Amino acid sequence: MVNDEIIELIKAFYADLSVDSLSMLPDIYDVNIIFQDPVQKVEGLDALKSYFQHGLANAKRCTFDIQETTVVKNTVFLVWTMTLEHPKLNGGKFFSIDGTSRLITNDNGTKVVFHRDYFDLGAMLYEQIPIVSSVIRAIKKRAKL
Repeated sequence: MVNDEIIELIKAFYADLSVDSLSMLPDIYDVNIIFQDPVQKVEGLDALKSYFQHGLANAKRCTFDIQETTVVKNTVFLVWTMTLEHPKLNGGKFFSIDGTSRLITNDNGTKVVFHRDYFDLGAMLYEQIPIVSSVIRAIKKRAKL
């Protein structure tokens, strides 16, 4: 069963994600964590820390608003909206992406051993780049029946 404390740590960590908050990773994730999202799959706590450091290096702000939390045995499902401000995306202005996460904890429910994020990578990256976004908008417009 998932420990309530780990859920609160996860919510606090992702509420204002930054390079400075990465010190919380060992409190949340097992040393052998497997983390996967539409961009990459990483294994191990050090690899996860490097992945976050690289992804957050130029971000001005990254927050997650977790709207729903469902726990089933040792699995936590989260429904969230990520708001990101990054100088290379969306003209440096804030934009939001909806997603979900599936987290599996160890047997005593105190550390996350598996974390998988699901979100639209195109909406996060490609649609935030000026030239590419106009092409994608045109394709979407033509695809509507």
